[in-house]
Amino acid sequence: MGQLRDRMEQDLKLRGLSPATIRNYLLYGRKFAAFFMRSPEQLGAAEVRAFLLHQIEVEQLAYASYRQVYAALKFLYSVTLGRPGEVGRLPFPKRRPSGLPKVLTADELTAFFAALRKAKYRALFMTCCAAGLRLGEVCRLQVTDIDSRRMVLHVRAGKGGNEVARQIRQSVGSRRQPVVIAVTGQMGQAVQCRSDGFDHYLVKPVNPERFVGLIANLTPPSLT
Repeated sequence: MGQLRDRMEQDLKLRGLSPATIRNYLLYGRKFAAFFMRSPEQLGAAEVRAFLLHQIEVEQLAYASYRQVYAALKFLYSVTLGRPGEVGRLPFPKRRPSGLPKVLTADELTAFFAALRKAKYRALFMTCCAAGLRLGEVCRLQVTDIDSRRMVLHVRAGKGGNEVARQIRQSVGSRRQPVVIAVTGQMGQAVQCRSDGFDHYLVKPVNPERFVGLIANLTPPSLT
C-alpha cells in the first residue's frame, strides 16, 4: 500500500487506537489490496463487498474477526481516503448473542494453579482470575497498580466492565467482597451499574479530588 499505508497508520494513531488495533487494521488493509493486486484507491464498494463475502463464505471468519475486517476497511475508506460511502452502505451483521464464559469450580482452579510451576505465572493467573481481567488488561498491569492495603486494582484500558462486575460478584459469593468502581462516559447508568455489582459510579471526566476522596474512604471489611 506504500504511502497509503503510512497515511492510514498516521490516522489510526491520531484516532488514539491501541497498538494491537493499529496492527490489525493495517494487516487487513494489506490483505484487501493483495486480494485484488491493486491499491484500495483504485477499488470501490463492489470490491469491498466481494472481499467481505470471501471472508464469510471462503475464509469462514469468526464473527469477532469479521467485525475487525469490516471496521478496518470502513476506517480506510471513511477516514484515510475520505470516501465513507464505499463501506457505509454495506450491511453489517447483527451481533450474535454471547454468554458468559464457563466458570471453573474451586477444585478445578486449585488444580490449575498447582500445575503452574513458576511463581510469577501463578501470581499472574491468580490475579487475572480473582479480578476478572482480560489478557490485555493483565499484561498492562504494573506493580504500582496494585494497592494491597485497600484491595484495589487500577485496570488500564479496560472494557466490558458490566459483565466483569457480575462475574466477580457471582464467583466471590459470600466471601470477602472487593470494592468495584464504574468509571464511564455515559450518564444515567447508576441504576444499571448498581444492579451489575458496582459499588460506586463515576462519570467521565472524573473530578480528581472526588476520586481521591472516594478511594481514601474505602476500607475493606477485613480492616475495620
